[in-house]
Amino acid sequence: MKKRNCKLITIVLLAMFLLGATVTAYGSPESQALVAEGRAYLFNNGEPTTSGLITAKARFAAAVEADATDQEANLFFAITRLPGLLDNTVSYTSGYPIENVKELMDRCGVSHEGRDILDWSASIPEDAEGNPLLPSDTPSGQAIQDFFRSVIIPEIDGALANLSVIAESFNLTLTASETGEDRNIEVDYGDVLLYRSFLHTVKAWFLIICSYDIDMDIDDIVEKMNSDLFNINTDLLDAYPGLLQLLADGSITIGDAREAILAAIEGYDAASTFIREETDDQWDDLIMLDPEDEAEELEFRTNLEEIKNSLENGGPIEISEDSTSVDLREFFDDPISIRYYMPSFNYDPYTGEYKGVSSFPDKTFSGILPDGLPPGIDFASVNGYMVTSDLWIRAVINTEEKGPIEAVWQKGGEDTTSRGDTVIWGHFYASPSDVTWGSSNNPDLFVKIWFDVSGRVDVNYFHVSVPEIEVFSDYPYDGMADEHGTTTMNRRYIRQYYENGQSHSDENYEDGNPPSGYSPTGNPSGYSTINDLRIGSIINTVGKGPIDAVWRFGGQDTTSRGDQVVWGHFYANPSDVTWGSQDNPDLFVKIWFDVSGRVDVNYFHVSVPDIEVYSDLPDDGTYDQKGTTIMDNRYIRHEYWR
Repeated sequence: MKKRNCKLITIVLLAMFLLGATVTAYGSPESQALVAEGRAYLFNNGEPTTSGLITAKARFAAAVEADATDQEANLFFAITRLPGLLDNTVSYTSGYPIENVKELMDRCGVSHEGRDILDWSASIPEDAEGNPLLPSDTPSGQAIQDFFRSVIIPEIDGALANLSVIAESFNLTLTASETGEDRNIEVDYGDVLLYRSFLHTVKAWFLIICSYDIDMDIDDIVEKMNSDLFNINTDLLDAYPGLLQLLADGSITIGDAREAILAAIEGYDAASTFIREETDDQWDDLIMLDPEDEAEELEFRTNLEEIKNSLENGGPIEISEDSTSVDLREFFDDPISIRYYMPSFNYDPYTGEYKGVSSFPDKTFSGILPDGLPPGIDFASVNGYMVTSDLWIRAVINTEEKGPIEAVWQKGGEDTTSRGDTVIWGHFYASPSDVTWGSSNNPDLFVKIWFDVSGRVDVNYFHVSVPEIEVFSDYPYDGMADEHGTTTMNRRYIRQYYENGQSHSDENYEDGNPPSGYSPTGNPSGYSTINDLRIGSIINTVGKGPIDAVWRFGGQDTTSRGDQVVWGHFYANPSDVTWGSQDNPDLFVKIWFDVSGRVDVNYFHVSVPDIEVYSDLPDDGTYDQKGTTIMDNRYIRHEYWR
């Protein structure tokens, strides 16, 4: 239902914009005199003020007390009750329970300046980064919930009681001279019904909020979030074990919310019927239905009827564009403790990220979502990483110490070739909070992703660890992995690729030995790493023949037991070939100096041309080991003992 021309946007704002009224007397002389005083304060000769609204509310309340059957008094009291709660002049005794909105705002640190109901600009202070700054005595979630129960909901009920007094024949006219508009405005019973529907809707939301445990120290949580110290497990879930559980009276409150929603639907239907069946000219009505909006309004009423049917008789209805189905009767008639249906989470303090370590226990939430969760909201949305808006990847390392752990993604770089291909590279590693050998500079799985100009997408995984690693990808992303495989010390390479709307996967089994039939004869200048180890590489390009590859150092680290690791990659010099770039790896390298004295130099071919690899330990100017990596034999390992 929409308003047109000079009509107000919502009935609840009526009290802020009404500038005058002429009506037939609906109450006693005493009540009507008080209503007249209230109107004078509220309208203020066409210049309404906040103080006038507050004073007017008191006059209307007194008018209702003088004559509870005065329809005009009840209407004006109903429409000033909620905005009147924002009175910034009332007093209170600090403590609990919270007595009024002013106390709530003061306790939450809302600025005193700008608390003008008709020109609101007050807000909670923020730091330089835009984070909210809450006082240390900010009310807890339960205290705010108690305020809703003791102040807000009763005020809504009071307004509904006021509106129940108004008869179907009610009508008043706001004259142009009083409103400042270019014509008179008529307020009738249809407008009253629509406001009643709105109040029932607002009440339902507050009742739902008051059905579940939301008790938490809000300012403490916000402070930790501002300082990047917040941990969803220790600071929220563990600290508040009752959070999101159904309260002791939650079933009753949820039931009341159901009745409020049904009343809102019934009220809207009655308002729509009243407005649509009016026979007089509608040009001066406060609420009117333009002919061009009739189809849209009919669709809205149809949707409300479906909601009502689901509430009363059960059965799914679609509530979003992704066709998510909800059985509302299951939610309201047999309410659940939401907490028990949440997945488990894991916090990685090394990266500051949260990752789901399980799926939702019941994806239907006990039948509320009969078709399960909407796309993209299962564990895949909290595990894994979106490397682009359409591509999701994930790796799970099956450790000996802790079993499966979520690997952490570290993006290395991104580039676009001259012909328009896009490359993204990086690696997964074990979090040091999970295993002692975990480090961002100890890659467990190299990754190179190639978005070919033709539209094909290649996700290349290279196993460079000991434990088995599960790898996943999803493209285009819909929350369900399209491809899933496991890399091992024998199955070193898995390619998951997407082409023509289909997903595919292939893999290589590797033993680390160079392929037969290839005899590298080059002598690249190479690069010195650590511990007197030199490495080098030559890329056998089609256009320019053999070229020395350029080394890009990635990082190094030392494990808790003393092993040393160095990693990086070789790439083609952009001065040699058009596709050369430091962010387009051709050969990944991981070097492991084991505490036992063994040295592993691991090469992983991640390109098209054949690539020769060389190493020398100790560095004496002559390469000790060499080999050629190719697309069918991507992994070569050189072993040394010191």
